[in-house]
Amino acid sequence: MLVNKTLALFILSLSTLAYASGNNEPKANSRDQAVAIYALDIPGLHNKDGQGAYDVVIKKIMVGQFAIDIQVLPPKRALLYFDLCDYCCFSPGNTDSNFYDFDPQARETAPMAVAKIFIFSAYGREPFRSLSELKGKQVGIRLGMPLSNNIVEAIDKKFFHVQNAASLEANLARLKLGRVEAALAWFPDSDLLFAQNNIEPYPHDKAFPVAVHNDAFVCKGVPERFYQVFNLGVERLRANGELQQIIGPSYAEPQ
Repeated sequence: MLVNKTLALFILSLSTLAYASGNNEPKANSRDQAVAIYALDIPGLHNKDGQGAYDVVIKKIMVGQFAIDIQVLPPKRALLYFDLCDYCCFSPGNTDSNFYDFDPQARETAPMAVAKIFIFSAYGREPFRSLSELKGKQVGIRLGMPLSNNIVEAIDKKFFHVQNAASLEANLARLKLGRVEAALAWFPDSDLLFAQNNIEPYPHDKAFPVAVHNDAFVCKGVPERFYQVFNLGVERLRANGELQQIIGPSYAEPQ
């Protein structure tokens, strides 16, 4: 009897261990598996402290729905990690081939706002209105940031001379110091930088962006419900005015 009881307990222990081991492995597309969101390091939109406008929007929508892990990274690294993953998202961005060359499996969510690239000139100078005005000039660009095809083509043809900077702030500082004659930079990133640091905006013509795209986020391998939850959530925030309040005066309505 004692032998049989001991054997039964041993078998039960093995069964319990096997069950626990099997259930500890993450399941593809499980709500318990955090979705990595590789976010561009854009102060005011995606902050390393998790308090950027887009950080707040994404977490507000996804709380209680999907576990997420927002990782704020330099542009090149964020794009590389997204390219290599199979269950993750990239933010902010979209699937417009004029800006990105993502895997065909990638899908974008509903947009949070609109982003634009402007040409900034030095204080006291007239604003630029088109890339054609930059011929032969020294132009500052933040290293690794996504650019539209028309800008990439101009760079490849050496239409102007590129001076790379590690950040938007460094890019505009070079403009102030006269090291470059113009700087290409994204909005609303630029407006947020000016407002948060009490910087007088550098001259630029808001009627003449050189590129425009929706700021959504792009995902691979996540379940359909992930898109449904986010899309419904962002439209609700937009409808009640909370989205505009979170993003602030730099908010631009998607077309």
